[in-house]
Amino acid sequence: MATRAGLGYVSPPNPNANTCILNKADTGSPASHRYFLARRTVCEMLRDRGCVIDDSELTRSLTEFRSVFGDQPDPETLRICVPLVSKPFKKG
Repeated sequence: MATRAGLGYVSPPNPNANTCILNKADTGSPASHRYFLARRTVCEMLRDRGCVIDDSELTRSLTEFRSVFGDQPDPETLRICVPLVSKPFKKG
């Protein structure tokens, strides 16, 4: 194993050893990843505030999100319209 002084770099014994991390790299658009995270957060917040949110919205993977909304999602298709579990009390 070769080491570059001061850098803490250790070259792998096999040139193909670094490819395993490339298999886990996200190849989709950063925009779809941001929309995925934002939509999941909004769904969690709506559920916490008493709205009916299907479990599939919260457990959907990034790959499933992209298969439904595409790699470049249109914000209009990401709209969420959900009912409340019960009628809210009016503050008065």
